Amino acid sequence: MVAPFAMKIAIEKARNVGTGWVSVQNSNHYGIAAVHAMMALQEDMIGISMTNASPLVAPTFSTAKMLGTNPICVAAPAGEQPLL
Repeated sequence: MVAPFAMKIAIEKARNVGTGWVSVQNSNHYGIAAVHAMMALQEDMIGISMTNASPLVAPTFSTAKMLGTNPICVAAPAGEQPLL
């Protein structure tokens, strides 16, 4: 729930001063990064959405979880091209 809320704040900041950055702490499930980044497209803005994650993935040949999924998404207006 907090990611869409944070993106709305970032969009409002960008509308007012040209750029908007928001940080969230003590959150848990993030959802789909693309959904949040693409919120900016409705305002003809570039949207960047990212988070970190706890170690959930074991590297090749490893027995221990060491890597997070760390999703990153960038969405940019593309003129008349359809959204995917």
